[in-house]
Amino acid sequence: WPIAHFVHLILVGNDDLAGQVIPDGLIAYQGSTVPVNVLPYSSAHTYASIATWFMYRCVESLDAIRAAHWNTESAFCHGDKICAVNMQAGFAGAMLYLGHLGNVNSTYSGLLSYLDKGAVVAATFSGDEPDDRCNCIEGDPVLIPFLSNSYWWHHKALSYKRRNCFYVCWGSAGFAVDEANLDGHHEFVEDISHGVIDLVIPTLSSRFGLYTNDGYPFTVADMVRFRNAFTQHIAQWNGTSWRFKNGVDGSNGPVSSCEGCSPYPAEHTFRYAALGWMPLQVYDGAPGAAAGASVYDVITHFYEEEVFGSPSVISGGLYHMGVAEVVTAQWERECFSLTLFNRDLVYDQDFAAKAVLTVDAFGEAGASFPDPVIHEPRFTVNGGVTSRFRAGAAVVWEPGFEAALGSVVEAEVDPMGCGMEYKSLQNMGWETTYVGREARMHAAALPEMVSAEQESNNSDLVPLFTLVPNPANHAVNVRLELHAAHRVSVEIRDALGRSRSYMEAGSLTEGVHDIVLDLHGYAPGMY
Repeated sequence: WPIAHFVHLILVGNDDLAGQVIPDGLIAYQGSTVPVNVLPYSSAHTYASIATWFMYRCVESLDAIRAAHWNTESAFCHGDKICAVNMQAGFAGAMLYLGHLGNVNSTYSGLLSYLDKGAVVAATFSGDEPDDRCNCIEGDPVLIPFLSNSYWWHHKALSYKRRNCFYVCWGSAGFAVDEANLDGHHEFVEDISHGVIDLVIPTLSSRFGLYTNDGYPFTVADMVRFRNAFTQHIAQWNGTSWRFKNGVDGSNGPVSSCEGCSPYPAEHTFRYAALGWMPLQVYDGAPGAAAGASVYDVITHFYEEEVFGSPSVISGGLYHMGVAEVVTAQWERECFSLTLFNRDLVYDQDFAAKAVLTVDAFGEAGASFPDPVIHEPRFTVNGGVTSRFRAGAAVVWEPGFEAALGSVVEAEVDPMGCGMEYKSLQNMGWETTYVGREARMHAAALPEMVSAEQESNNSDLVPLFTLVPNPANHAVNVRLELHAAHRVSVEIRDALGRSRSYMEAGSLTEGVHDIVLDLHGYAPGMY
């Protein structure tokens, strides 16, 4: 699914990036001793050509697995390992990304079948798939309702319905299992590391507005239950720092990552996986969200305390993905400044910050972060390289900045200020995506990115606001926290920056204010 994510990111609405030529030397070509489709050498590869090559490799892999394991009723669930939720999620994520690409871009309409198959996995995980072999009460035992309006599930939850299900239906005490047949079916609670992968299914289904004949597999209410599982059961404050339970139910064992372990892993073993739960922060404040610390506050505090100053603790793709989710959330929610240190820029690159963007080559001693590594206190834009600097308040170059002959340096202070948008976050396709025979008309969610205008370059005075619900259908409440008295206006713009509505809220005093916006008449999309 991460490769399909890259394909989707480039080929869905990101035309300016898709057409960029990747400088020769940035692609590591590898030979092969087996007859596979190796990326051919070219000095003119664009992001689109690389993404297209990856797309076909995803298709080859999915088709091979589909031929061996797929049937409509049970998705890919043949055998013990492939029934694990995280295995299903990896396949389903790729299918949903590729299928959605085919849905929004007719050039790739041949990928639409993947959307239907991804929807089968989503419906199975959510409980919408009607074939319940366990003969339990209406609903499904894959996602188990829990305290604090939350969900938990087992590592092999899909095998409840798809293989020999020994699930005993709900009772006053919750649930029970047939101990004699426990092994190999549903013995292990999902751990929070595999849980990050599992969440790909509901997160993409919700993000794409996936809609089947049976409705939306994952509603906002469902996503809030995943969110509450993290804040109420997984994350634990010990008085000085956040620690994390190993299981999605708030237990430490038995969990899926430690079959046969004795003793079970110590609490906090999978702590860096907690970063990957950050996408659930969009449901902080949504109806049904449990009170207390938010997903965003928990994870950013943990990140700042244990990761930011010690980046070497992060290893492996899953943890790096978690860091990327933290950065994404910070972009969406904070008005941040960014300082760049020493660097030898040999390829085109853009830099952006919502508040102040500073280039300070002397600001941090040591090796530069990106290749090629340098140790001198300089930030050099080499000849033939274009570098763009964009900020909401100011772009500042301190001594040590060098623009070589033949380089191009562009700078812009965005008039949106702290409300500036970053295009790559806009192309996820928030409209409702229909799959199956029947396309019922349901109102699509109006997503986030309604922006307040910054009235001061002093980041300490930037108004802070939240939107509830977000995404929204007919109305959204803007809760605005003012650090000083302000004259306030609210403007809604579409993804192209065009003004769609404007209202004066008048002069508001310091404190918290609620402004309700009527969204009737808005087409589905990003605003």
